[in-house]
Amino acid sequence: MMQGYAGPVQQGDMVVRANEVSPGITSLLAKQNRRGAQGIYELPSAKQPAPNYYNMALDNVQNEIRTAAQTVNAMAPEGERLAYINQLMDGLHDSLNSIYENLVDRDFDSLNKELTALMSSLKDIKESTEDDY
Repeated sequence: MMQGYAGPVQQGDMVVRANEVSPGITSLLAKQNRRGAQGIYELPSAKQPAPNYYNMALDNVQNEIRTAAQTVNAMAPEGERLAYINQLMDGLHDSLNSIYENLVDRDFDSLNKELTALMSSLKDIKESTEDDY
């Protein structure tokens, strides 16, 4: 028995929990709700959807790499700077690709090692460029 009503639920109304009825019923109700059928309401979720941590982490890493590359570009002579940056970026890209593959394969031991190595590399880049801020 439900305790405490939320949204448009009133005494005498029927409430269906999507995870407690057959998928066909849930699908039909959702379809009718999308079409604007009267009398069908979807209660808002009290729990916010979890953020996509992988994409957030990847965006942060890529921003750090961009910032570090810009700083290194400003520091070194033209020929040395590009050779260093290209080698650095190749290593970072390889590391990100390995992280992606480990996530997909659910190889969490290798993932942890690769993340630790990547964070160490990024920390080294950041520390080597702190004087330029």
